[in-house]
Amino acid sequence: AIPYLEVAVELEPANSAFRASLAAARAEAGNVQAAIADYRQAAELQPADPVFWRLLATFSISQELELAETGLPAARNAVVLDLEDPAALDLAAYAHFLLGDHVTAERLIIYSLGLDPTSASARLHYGLLLSSAGRTREARTQLVAAASRGGTSATGQLAQRALTVSAGQSARDIAQVRY
Repeated sequence: AIPYLEVAVELEPANSAFRASLAAARAEAGNVQAAIADYRQAAELQPADPVFWRLLATFSISQELELAETGLPAARNAVVLDLEDPAALDLAAYAHFLLGDHVTAERLIIYSLGLDPTSASARLHYGLLLSSAGRTREARTQLVAAASRGGTSATGQLAQRALTVSAGQSARDIAQVRY
């Protein structure tokens, strides 16, 4: 698919959707540096569209690649463009968590859950945050909710893995569970 998407991008260089599709294909092929560059270009081509900022943030944060330089700023842009988007708020919260700013992370994730209490991703991230703070009982509640809501998705599986880790290990071990 990559050669065809490269042609599409060459024919329509201002098309963010083609650029984001190329980024996804490159990521799938393991070329994360090219993928993040393409996601960045897609967002920059449509700076007022939160979707492309959210795609860039999702990729950067899930790969833990350029978190401070790219992931967090992209998540912030997505939030600024749509203050009521629980997914963007969750991304920003998780980026803050990964960067060690747990106070901001908790504030954002609580706001995100207020907008969408059914979000498996936000529940997972909140569980990891609570676990890292040693709030094991609260963490377990969030992780159980994430596992139940996430089902067989990657988020549900990760929540289940965090619960398995929590059965016999420390809060620090749970907080190290990553995508």
